[in-house]
Amino acid sequence: MQPLDPTKENQELNNLIKKHITIFGPDITFAQLGEIKGLEVDVDGTILKINGDQQQIEKQLRETWTILSPFLAKKMLLLMTTS
Repeated sequence: MQPLDPTKENQELNNLIKKHITIFGPDITFAQLGEIKGLEVDVDGTILKINGDQQQIEKQLRETWTILSPFLAKKMLLLMTTS
């Protein structure tokens, strides 16, 4: 399947997903992405298809990362204080 059109907005979302794969790892990232209905993502983090309201799906995607971010910050602080 071909990736979504490479508009600036889609590129930003692709980059966001790829960064989260790097930060959280593929297991956590794809588990979270799997909960977003209507979003198809390739194994490399490229958005292949958005079925439904694109703005709503983008909002869910950003909210997912907002939920995960405090856990990452806490983990980073713990690593910094124990080093």
